[in-house]
Amino acid sequence: MPRSEVRDTAALLRAVFGERSFTTGEAAERGVPLHRLKSAVRAGAVLRLRRGVLRVEEATRPVDG
Repeated sequence: MPRSEVRDTAALLRAVFGERSFTTGEAAERGVPLHRLKSAVRAGAVLRLRRGVLRVEEATRPVDG
C-alpha cells in the first residue's frame, strides 16, 4: 500500500476511534477493509493488540511504507 494510503487509513481510524481500541469488524463498518488494516499494521501506523483488536499508533511516530 502506498504511504499516503497508510496515512489516510490511520487518519480515518484516528478520527473515528481516537485512542481507544477497535475490532476489525468495527473498522469494516466504517469502510476500512481488512487488506488496508493489514497494510497499516505492517507499516506500523496501527497496532495489533491481539487477534482482531487494533489501535491507531500515536500520530508522532513515523510511518514506514
